[in-house]
Amino acid sequence: MHCNWSHCKSRCVPVISSIPWYITIIPLLFILTVRGLKDLSNDLTRRRCDSEINSRPCDILISQSFQTVKWSDVCVGDVLRIHKDQVFPADLLLLCSSEPYSLCYVETADIDGETNLKYRQALSATHNTLTTQPTEEALASFDGVVLCEEPNNRLYSFRGQLQWQGESFPLDCEHILLRGTVLRNTEFAYGLVIYTEDCGRAAPVDTETDRAGEETVNFSAAGENVEVKQETAATEWEEADD
Repeated sequence: MHCNWSHCKSRCVPVISSIPWYITIIPLLFILTVRGLKDLSNDLTRRRCDSEINSRPCDILISQSFQTVKWSDVCVGDVLRIHKDQVFPADLLLLCSSEPYSLCYVETADIDGETNLKYRQALSATHNTLTTQPTEEALASFDGVVLCEEPNNRLYSFRGQLQWQGESFPLDCEHILLRGTVLRNTEFAYGLVIYTEDCGRAAPVDTETDRAGEETVNFSAAGENVEVKQETAATEWEEADD
């Protein structure tokens, strides 16, 4: 009885699939190939777009004079000069601008879809000092220390502090110029790089741990002495506030 059942089972197996295996695998290979080529095309397009963006020019302060470099060469602690209708290559702390009281207007349509202009204003301390003498010389001697939160994806809030000339100045989102926004109705603005492309505020990160640390940017002598460090203790903010 056992042999008869095995014999019957072996005779029934070929009936399960009457179509040859190569006929079913060809469409599968075709679908996988098309999917792979599509992903490859998307990756190449994205890489080409990134290369074009990183090759855009911007003015950076080097040895008391501004020189034109690529976006990819911008580092934390650099001082940039942004002209009217130019896109910000990094997240900047606004130091001063060509407008009265160092106001400037930005368009944020590329990062939040809003077309109305928003205003940003530099601290009165940096405005008064950096606009009362030749700009390049004043910026080259700037030796402020910026304490700020780690990169996060919150576009409308910022917590930081500028330590300069023996004083501490609180910073908020009105002092920050975000990467991807455009300078409008302002001839030029000067800013200190606090976040670059790899760690910008628009980059998605774990928001539960954003407040757990801070980033320190120590800038002096036109970017010749830049130090960046990360602190993991949340109590550092309370000590800094004291």
